[in-house]
Amino acid sequence: MTQWTELREQLAREHPSEPPKPYELRGLSPVLLAQAKLDPKNSLLGNRYLTRKSGMFFIAPSGQGKSSAVMQAMVCWGSGRSCFEISPGFQLRITMIQAEDDEGDLAEQAKVIDWLGLDHNTKVLLHHNCWIETLNDKIGLGAIRDIDQILTLKPCDLLILNPYTAYLGASIMDDEANSTFLRSHLQGLLNKHACAALIVHHTPKTNFRSNTANWSLSDWIYSGAGAAVLSNWARAILAIDPLGESGVFKFIAAKRFKHIGWEHQVNYFRHDQRPDVLLWTKASAQEIASATGSATKGSIPREKVIQAVPALDGISMMRLRKTLEDKGATQRAAKIAIDLAIEDHQLKVQTCKASNAGGHVKMIFRDNGNGNNLL
Repeated sequence: MTQWTELREQLAREHPSEPPKPYELRGLSPVLLAQAKLDPKNSLLGNRYLTRKSGMFFIAPSGQGKSSAVMQAMVCWGSGRSCFEISPGFQLRITMIQAEDDEGDLAEQAKVIDWLGLDHNTKVLLHHNCWIETLNDKIGLGAIRDIDQILTLKPCDLLILNPYTAYLGASIMDDEANSTFLRSHLQGLLNKHACAALIVHHTPKTNFRSNTANWSLSDWIYSGAGAAVLSNWARAILAIDPLGESGVFKFIAAKRFKHIGWEHQVNYFRHDQRPDVLLWTKASAQEIASATGSATKGSIPREKVIQAVPALDGISMMRLRKTLEDKGATQRAAKIAIDLAIEDHQLKVQTCKASNAGGHVKMIFRDNGNGNNLL
């Protein structure tokens, strides 16, 4: 007899069966849906990347800084700031429920407030918007009951669960247990409390991840340990992959990429290199090139990048990349070469109004050294 069977039988004894309530329709016709005005308060992250009453998984191998990453995300999103180049729709109320870090670990992670240089007013805002609750002695339905009470006491827009396996109460490979936990119990809480969930999860503890550089997007969608139902339930999936010993991490928007707000499906970040500083920062173009091998794979000489930009008129970012790719550069190498030239003040970027109706376009110009029009 499985734990889930025992729990169902216990619930049946505690709550004698009652006639089921008639189902009430909650949907709309396609015509009404097409005319519906979406509530902006329902988009929590990105452009509906994560929406109210939905969930996402944040997936990475053990020991890579998932806990510090979600702490930094809580602090940034709770104060209306972008984190990992993912913008919140507004200043989010966030409740984190975690099981693995002790008070000292949490205190170290929370010092990201200082490393980000947040002022007094922002700290007051975070004090009201964010809460961290340690729940490490309940699993399965017991955990769900306590989480329900926590959300009643600390209403939020975004619930962070860290980690998923601490609360499942069953084998991560058990399809029925995962489906019941996610689609019935957890989803029921999200619906009841009108919040979304960001769930921290780990990759399988195997040696079969050595060739992730060649993984397709679908591989990353199913990169978390356990049953496929996890990926199928999740609205969005964000995976991170350490690039060897470089200290650079590849972030992959494996599901709902078009809604996250990134230019590409991958982004690169790293740990701050100062001792005892738990802070994630954007990796530089040079660090990315070194970590990914883009400096040698399909690379293009810097002088060719500069020569591809007209001396007076400039060129659009998209057209410059296409020009470099036509000269033999890979798509990634072309992007990094342009970024490096901008970092070294050989090129500059300016957002201009498109010549056609509406919209804007990024234009690249040779940098004359005065820093004008640089973003």
